[in-house]
Amino acid sequence: SLDQVSSIAAAKLEQASRAVSNPEGAEVPEISDDWINSFESEAAQKSSAEMQELFGSILAGEIQQPGSFSVRAVKILGQMDAGPAKLFQKLCSMTISLQVQEHFVDARVASLGGNAASNGLAKYGLSFNSLNTLQEYGLVISDFNSYMDYRLAIAHDDSVAIGFTHAGALRALVPKGDRSASSEFKVHGVMLTKAGRELLRVVPVLSEPTYTADLMAFFDSHGFRVLPASTAAT
Repeated sequence: SLDQVSSIAAAKLEQASRAVSNPEGAEVPEISDDWINSFESEAAQKSSAEMQELFGSILAGEIQQPGSFSVRAVKILGQMDAGPAKLFQKLCSMTISLQVQEHFVDARVASLGGNAASNGLAKYGLSFNSLNTLQEYGLVISDFNSYMDYRLAIAHDDSVAIGFTHAGALRALVPKGDRSASSEFKVHGVMLTKAGRELLRVVPVLSEPTYTADLMAFFDSHGFRVLPASTAAT
């Protein structure tokens, strides 16, 4: 119910307010009526505890920073039933991302040298058909083998521009031997859409040990050690 969602949001806001104090007189923009109407319409239809928790997180996030969640993201979440929601949680749990504060430069599931469009991620539970389902919901882009240059995550002179996030941890790629820190490093895979990236913020990450181990082996094979990142640029 909406009451339950509101209670969850209120608890999250109280928790957040203890962690971060809003500067005196700091102006917080208002949430639009259109957004609130859309949110109420979608949230009111959800009875599962998991979905109410997600909607509560979205409401709390939007109250803290209006514009964080688009109406499109809210509608996509409202349309999802249990099957696609579980698939999306698996995708989020395997995702690597480049983030500058709250802004996503990139978020994708790396295909680790294979091709997700040819079932390269099927062994991890993301078959071509599963990815098509997520694409139909508007959570991933249709090109399952797009790429991003991950040079920003490569450490250089003991510092890293922004590092990459995986499974809730910020890490850096440290070149081994002759591997150059300044040369391009393309990571191919399944890229999340804008709405997918917005929802990535609130989806609880599960452990995907097989994928994570293979991801680390992939980076190793390209001449990198993976270490916790102390971010140089803020």
